[in-house]
This record gives sequence, structure tokens and C-alpha cells, in this order.
Amino acid sequence: MTTESDNLVANSYGSIAASQSKEYGRVQRQALPIFQHWKPMMELAWPGLVMIESEYLSFEILTIFSTYLGNETEIAIQTVLASVGTLIYQDVFAMGCVISTRVAQHIGSYYHEYTAANTQFQAQSQSQSQSQSQSQFQAHAHNQEEEKLAKQNAIKCIKACYILGLTTGVINCSILIICAKPLARLFTKDQVVIETAALIMPVIALNQLPNSCHVTNASILRGQGRQRICGILNLVAYYCLSLPLSHFFTFSLGWGIKGLWIGCSFGLSFLAVSEMWYVVTTDWNYVLDSFIERLHAEHQ
Repeated sequence: MTTESDNLVANSYGSIAASQSKEYGRVQRQALPIFQHWKPMMELAWPGLVMIESEYLSFEILTIFSTYLGNETEIAIQTVLASVGTLIYQDVFAMGCVISTRVAQHIGSYYHEYTAANTQFQAQSQSQSQSQSQSQFQAHAHNQEEEKLAKQNAIKCIKACYILGLTTGVINCSILIICAKPLARLFTKDQVVIETAALIMPVIALNQLPNSCHVTNASILRGQGRQRICGILNLVAYYCLSLPLSHFFTFSLGWGIKGLWIGCSFGLSFLAVSEMWYVVTTDWNYVLDSFIERLHAEHQ
């Protein structure tokens, strides 16, 4: 037989177990968010990874192509040119990071104003005797104004980015043409390699113009959260245009190392034009709405 004290003790243990279970559930809920909301991140991360890696890998494949020329001098020339191209690319890449951040900042400012406006008008509807529909109408009108302002600021930023990208491309092009031999000497002392690399350097120099345009466009699209477009275009440009044309010019036409970089210029030009088309025809309502949806999904 159980006594009243036994029942009391049992009930106490039961309540403690229940409270511990609730506490454990609360701890689990706090730990589980690390496994949540991966889909929005992966939708942005994977296309960005494809975009960057496909570009770098394509230039490594150009170096592999040069090994089939059967001449150590040709391989050395390609190595020097690839190293110079990587070196001159650093300022363009840094510029692209700045552009992406700045464009994303203007898009993010819309969310800040969007939430602030809704909070403000919700407070007004609770503290004042005005109708709810009027408050919602004013909030909607204010949101439209903030949306318009976010678009205008982002467009102004994009125009400035194109000026910056064009200026950077012209500067890099000039540096490669004027300082061709000094740059080649940074990587080798072989005079034949230096002279031959200097003769091919103008091709890489001219590539800096579409390359800067491509980086500017890709950075804008990345700031808009549209990396998927860049990833697809990169695969088409490098693996359907650049590499096949580079192989054709180098081996079928016998242009040697110069053919590798001429083929590459076709892919860069395709990227510059196609990505610019996507930037110019941007649907800003879609960009802003997608941004709001991603944030709402992360805060659910």
C-alpha cells in the first residue's frame, strides 16, 4: 500500500522529471537552429562556389594544355603569363568584393526601413483612434517610398561600380603593356622566356578590359543574391567557349601559347556582355522580395 507521503514523493519526482524534460527540450531547441535554414545559404553558396572554382580551374587547364606542346620553353612562358595574370587579377578581385558588399548594403537598407515603417505604423494604429485600414495604407505607401529609395541608391551604386571597373581595367591593361618585361622578370631570368612572354603580354592586357567588366557584373549579381546566373554563365563561357577555342587555336591552327589566351578572350567577352544584360534588365521588385523572403525564412 502506498501512503500519502509516498504519493507526494512520487508526484514530486514526476514534476521534477517533467520540468527536466521541458528544460531538455528548451536546450535542444536552442541547439537545433545550427541545423536549420541551410537551404537559403546553400542556394547562395553553391553557385558562388561554382562561379569562382570554374574560373580558376579553367586557367589551370590552360597550363595543362601548354604541357602538350612538347617544349619546356613554352611551358615556362605559360607559367610566367599565368602568374602575371593572377597577380594583376588581385586588385580586380578586391574591387569585386567591395562592389558586392556595397550593392548588398543598399538592398539590405530596404529591409531596415521596411521593418521600421511597419513597426512605426503598428504603434500608431494602437495608440491612436484612426482606423486600421488607414494605418495599413500609410504603411504601404511608406514602404513603397523606401523601396523606391533603395532601388535608386542601388542603381547609383551600380553606375559608380561600372566607372570603377572600367578605370581598373584600363589601368591594368596599361600596366601590362608598359611593364611587360619587368613583370616577366619577376618570375624568370631566362631571356628567351622573358622576350616571348613580353610579346604575348598585350593579349593578356587586352583581356583585362572584358575581365574587369565581367568582375563588375558578377559582383553586382552576387550582391543581388543572383549567383546562380553567374555560375551557369561561367560554365558556358569557360567550358563551352574558352577551352575549346583555346585548344583549337593552339593545336589546330598552331598559334602556340598565344592561342591559349586568345581563346580565353572569347569567353571573357561573352561573360562581360551576357552578365551586363542581366544587370541592366534587373527586376528590382524580384530582388528585394527575394531578399525579404530569405530573411523571413531565417527568422521563423
